[in-house]
Amino acid sequence: METDGTFHDLFQVDYKQAPWYEWREECQSPDRYRFELAMHSRTRLSRMVTEVLAHADIHKDQVRTAIMQNVTASAYSFYESLLGIAIHPVCRTHLSRYGHLGAMDVVLNLAHLLRSDELAPGDHVLVLNNSPVAAWAVSLWEI
Repeated sequence: METDGTFHDLFQVDYKQAPWYEWREECQSPDRYRFELAMHSRTRLSRMVTEVLAHADIHKDQVRTAIMQNVTASAYSFYESLLGIAIHPVCRTHLSRYGHLGAMDVVLNLAHLLRSDELAPGDHVLVLNNSPVAAWAVSLWEI
């Protein structure tokens, strides 16, 4: 897991001027979010995946699939091409069905995958997570 505090102010909630039921998280700079943070995420996740796989002595072609949060369809394609590892279709299905659930996306997607009969003992699943506040996590699971 890694974080980058330079994005600490990217999202804010104006909790002083409104009652709690009107609180909304607002992005202070959509351009900074879409471009600067996206480039950071690309660099960090790529390096972190390489490090996690090297530590486990696993090559990318030994990874059965990857899961991540419910983001956007284009993000899945972006990460697949960046990492050279397929993002499991359950992520797209849950994105369509439930939208983005925050940090619980990865838990939902992983739980679905673990309950399915798609994986065999010894299969490797790469679990990716990145947050809009510049926190990244990569883990490798062996079934």
